[in-house]
Amino acid sequence: NSLWRIPVKGGTPERVSAFGENVISPAISRDGNRLAYTRLLGDMNIWDYELDSSGRLKSKSPLIASTFRDSDPDYSPDGKHIAFTSGRNGSFGIWVSESDGSNPRLLFDGGAYVTGSSNWSPDGKRIAFDTRAKDPVHVGNPSIWTVDVDGGQARRLTGGGTSDVAPVWSRNGAWIYFASMRGGDLQI
Repeated sequence: NSLWRIPVKGGTPERVSAFGENVISPAISRDGNRLAYTRLLGDMNIWDYELDSSGRLKSKSPLIASTFRDSDPDYSPDGKHIAFTSGRNGSFGIWVSESDGSNPRLLFDGGAYVTGSSNWSPDGKRIAFDTRAKDPVHVGNPSIWTVDVDGGQARRLTGGGTSDVAPVWSRNGAWIYFASMRGGDLQI
């Protein structure tokens, strides 16, 4: 949920991005110079579950946690790192940490727009993800992007007026499969 505004006379709605996501119940003061609103904040964390040899839960503990959303984990092919989505710096982005959750570093900052579904390439050099960021025309429609694990500019792979989410690399790294609404309903 986002905060939008539209002139009383009608026109095109305009998203007010300064307030972030999950904004509901706006109230404007009589003189028009104050705005109060509700922002829904959830604290999601990534947990580590250790199983014994029979597959039963041996222990559980927080693996990656902050005061904001941490979600969508994916282990690197060598098991040494985890890519994940986090809002820990005040905006949503793709982060990478050691497999124990230490040394997190930001790879892609999506700003106020939700970013998620990180997935490592088979060679461990790139991460594919979906985001609604950086598309002023189609703000509500996520697209598929990749970013090098060593840093650099993220590269957009899909775009336009459709929703593309949940990318997964092929085993040989030549293709990225994703879910899309471009056919009218969600399809791979």
